[in-house]
Amino acid sequence: MHDVCGACGRRFNRGPGYLLGSIYFNYGVTAMLVIVFYFAMFFGDVLTDGQRLVLLSLFAAVFALWFFRYARALWMAFDERWDPWPNEEETRELRGEERGVRCEPLLRRTVMLAPAAGPDFRRKLEPSNHKP
Repeated sequence: MHDVCGACGRRFNRGPGYLLGSIYFNYGVTAMLVIVFYFAMFFGDVLTDGQRLVLLSLFAAVFALWFFRYARALWMAFDERWDPWPNEEETRELRGEERGVRCEPLLRRTVMLAPAAGPDFRRKLEPSNHKP
């Protein structure tokens, strides 16, 4: 997985443990499907109990491995909805305040990314004319 988006500069991994939230999406979708399939097979009286157990266990393992990248995408969409990028800390980092380094290209992409945020947001992100 890439660290940043090549088009807009958004960081995919915002910090240590950031993508752990995707586990909840993966587990939730897998468990929901297993429960639905279990009751469908139980009331359909298609397989024996042992066959259902083996089939649903294999399904849960294979589906969870296949679905993990989609769970990450769901987690990032959920996070973007509730904590849009860049937040205050990331904005400071983009401006280079924490390290004393200016990140002009990434900063320009960020300014282009947020036209709906209004002029106040742009004014805060625009680089100053003086060099540190």
